Amino acid sequence: MIKHTIITFISVFMISASVQAEDQLDDVSKSLFTVQLEQAKKGDSQDQFFVGEMYEKGLGTPKNLSEAKSWYQKSANQGFKEAIKKLAKWEEQRQAEARAKQLAEQRAVQQQEQAEQQRQAEERKKAAVAAEAKKQSAAKAAAAKPPTPAKPAAAKPKPVEAKPAPAPVVADKEKKADTDKKEDVGFSSNPCKGPTAKFLTTCKDK
Repeated sequence: MIKHTIITFISVFMISASVQAEDQLDDVSKSLFTVQLEQAKKGDSQDQFFVGEMYEKGLGTPKNLSEAKSWYQKSANQGFKEAIKKLAKWEEQRQAEARAKQLAEQRAVQQQEQAEQQRQAEERKKAAVAAEAKKQSAAKAAAAKPPTPAKPAAAKPKPVEAKPAPAPVVADKEKKADTDKKEDVGFSSNPCKGPTAKFLTTCKDK
């Protein structure tokens, strides 16, 4: 009877708590939380579930989702359906938040990659424009510069004709000496054959 009265009071309290002033419920909610916590510690699954709700919503105690989950889990372990549904809902929310966070991180990475690609594309475009401008400037400068006269082709050197080598002087001298020697030998053997033969009386008859 007492337990049923407490549970009914808690249900009514939770429904009306949102429309009443906090200062009016502070003392009452604290007292109710203390009573409910004592009942939950005895192992009743429904009381454990209500304690979990009070922790989740901050009724009679500071809001504490970790404690709320702990009491929900104790209640679910005993097969209390509301606690099981609550934990399943929390898990779905957790997974949804994790997926949302992952997608947000992926989008952030993609945005960074796109920004980097765009920056590189702009740099390549600027480099191409600068190169084209430099090319056009060089072409204009080349067009304005007078042409350099072509250098005349260098004349090819004439081939040097080989001159015949002079006859060795020594050989001519040796030949003349040999001739003189022969004449001297002939004169000595036959004076009439020499250049003075015409002056010799003995050679006149010959």
